Amino acid sequence: MAKKECSGCGSMLGVRTKECPDCGYKFLIRKRGPRPKEIDWTELKAGDTIKVVTGTGPYFLSKDRPGEKIMMGHRGVFEVVELYGVGTTPRGCGVVGRQISGNKNRASVVEYIYMGDTYYNDPLSLHEEPHKIMGIQTEATVIEKPKKKKKKKKKTKNKTKEVDVKGLNDLIASL
Repeated sequence: MAKKECSGCGSMLGVRTKECPDCGYKFLIRKRGPRPKEIDWTELKAGDTIKVVTGTGPYFLSKDRPGEKIMMGHRGVFEVVELYGVGTTPRGCGVVGRQISGNKNRASVVEYIYMGDTYYNDPLSLHEEPHKIMGIQTEATVIEKPKKKKKKKKKTKNKTKEVDVKGLNDLIASL
């Protein structure tokens, strides 16, 4: 289990501890804004801000290490420049965007974020797979994922056994 050290007394505490029980030191808890949610990319407009999830998009399979994917897709925050091929070709559509760095600077080049169908591109030996896109500043429709059903715990009935009180008292008295 992950631990953090209290600056006040040096005690090792759980990472979610807000206040040290030993010395009362209060930890700085950073509040996070709303998390981005997966959106319908076909509704994006120029100027929208999106996040491309790491580990999604086109990939090669490693020849040296069987089963390992070598990701060829993009990742990070992008400003949408335009949409390409929406509704025309299922294998040639995507988002053209400009990457935004941590200090809010926009890249001078635009990049193509593949959003088409999943298929194997034989001439390139590339597994084409759409990127997963999350909306940061956009009016596109949020894709609602079905909520996981919680497993119901089986209720066990309390089966109480009748106790022969007189027999138990006789046994105790004989000891």
